[in-house]
Amino acid sequence: MKKYSDNLDLPDFDRDSFGYQSELTKKLDFNSSGQLNQNWVNEVVLWKVNRYAVLDSESIQMLNQIDPASKVIDEDFTRKIIPILLSQKGVRLPMASTFLRFRNPFIYQIIDQRAYRFAMGSDLISSTF
Repeated sequence: MKKYSDNLDLPDFDRDSFGYQSELTKKLDFNSSGQLNQNWVNEVVLWKVNRYAVLDSESIQMLNQIDPASKVIDEDFTRKIIPILLSQKGVRLPMASTFLRFRNPFIYQIIDQRAYRFAMGSDLISSTF
């Protein structure tokens, strides 16, 4: 059976030369031939808006050390984990604080540009972290 694309004079597509979100592109290209699920949809959306963050195993391990039911913040631990999260590709303070908030909403809240400006009286500058 002839495909519509067979009628077009298109150059061969080299997937490896496509540089945008290269690792995620490869993952999504590979998975799109199988069964799709909500996780796949979420990753496609993150790919599209260029908001995909990849955490290394140390960061995930540290997030797992946070007790989700604790009502008391461990300030020393928090001072250790924030710079580690901020060193990850695609993670700035608003995203790092979002990870922390969803791990334990009792002790962490999301800090975005507006919240930071309101609390600190100045704009959030990423290089200060």
